[in-house]
Amino acid sequence: MSAIIELKGVGAAYGQSQVIALPPEYIMPQDGHAKQDCERAAGKRWLGAHAAQVAPHGVTFLGDDLYSNQPFCALVLQHRCNFTAVLILEINWYRPAIRAPGLGS
Repeated sequence: MSAIIELKGVGAAYGQSQVIALPPEYIMPQDGHAKQDCERAAGKRWLGAHAAQVAPHGVTFLGDDLYSNQPFCALVLQHRCNFTAVLILEINWYRPAIRAPGLGS
């Protein structure tokens, strides 16, 4: 059994109480692809299908660290849009796998 997940977005503007729902892109196996689908691939498909409609409005895409890589950011800029990445650090998220001798556990 496989799950189908949506990549959703909304359009919002500072000082406005309304938002505009943007078309979703589904994260699911794609025909002809050997690899499993992912959020980044769905984001690329969404840009290809919808960026031309939203770019004239000066949109900025907000994404997490999955989207903060050079090829994806370059694609966003190629479509004449802006990009902001949000990185969330959790306390105790990182645990060293190897400890130096004599440092204890």
